[in-house]
Amino acid sequence: MMERKEISPAKAYRLFYPNVVALLSTSFNDDADVMPVISYCSLSFEPALFGVAINPKSFTYTLVKKSGCFTLNIVNINMAKSVAFSGDISAKDRKDKLSIAGISLEKARKIKGKVIKGAAAVIECTVLETVKTGDHDFFVARCETAYAIDDFEDYWKYKNYSPALYAGLHKGKKKSRRFANMSRRFTHIPYRSS
Repeated sequence: MMERKEISPAKAYRLFYPNVVALLSTSFNDDADVMPVISYCSLSFEPALFGVAINPKSFTYTLVKKSGCFTLNIVNINMAKSVAFSGDISAKDRKDKLSIAGISLEKARKIKGKVIKGAAAVIECTVLETVKTGDHDFFVARCETAYAIDDFEDYWKYKNYSPALYAGLHKGKKKSRRFANMSRRFTHIPYRSS
């Protein structure tokens, strides 16, 4: 039997990697932002509730609080660079963040928000509650509508969908975010600190 070594509780979340990354999109008035999230989950089937953890210091957090809504956009591995850049650049500092990241937005179907053009799936949410949980706040939200490409029929078929799996921040000679697709190949995306 293999021995298990102790891991710092502060790093235990990394045991969930790789994890399907979602791009959280939110907007308020003329401001819009997108950030990658891996700390999200389904909370209830009926009613359909989701939760997502966001750092209160982020610009995205401010927009979610003001707007009361967000979308979770599930993307293919071919958007891995956009995912990485959206996590490295703050829209508070760079109003051109989305164009730098290669992300275009379009109007959501039911909420007053935006979705990512080209997303494989979208979950539109309205915030019900915010729970303080430490260095992140946890938003409990109701799914107002959800839609996906034809590759989804109760479950993903993985014919036209290859999820961007976040595999952690690699700190070698060059920092890079690691993404894996379903064939277990890894893509290294250069890390740019904001």
